[in-house]
Amino acid sequence: MIILYLTALFLLVFGVGYAWWEYDRPIYPTRLAVAVGVGVTMIGQVVMTVTAYSLECEVLGVAAGVVVPFVLTGVPMYVAQEIKEQHFANEGNHRRGSTDDLGKLGDDDTA
Repeated sequence: MIILYLTALFLLVFGVGYAWWEYDRPIYPTRLAVAVGVGVTMIGQVVMTVTAYSLECEVLGVAAGVVVPFVLTGVPMYVAQEIKEQHFANEGNHRRGSTDDLGKLGDDDTA
């Protein structure tokens, strides 16, 4: 059971750390960044699923071993991406007073 907890803790720490690292220093090409994130998540998924199965945690435990790793790594990455996009939108809106006023980002009304 300790393996499940340690794997979950590692995945959560990785998810938060990788999300902020990717936020500050994006990896190019993007497909490489995605491959690293998904690869680590899938390794954690295998460890958790096999451990849950070997501990005879029944169907719910094995299903959790499949789903929980994606939540632990995916949610921090999703939140960091949303923060980054909001930062870009705010930066674009901040420039509204410039001579090349493009209006609010996402605003299709140019009239």
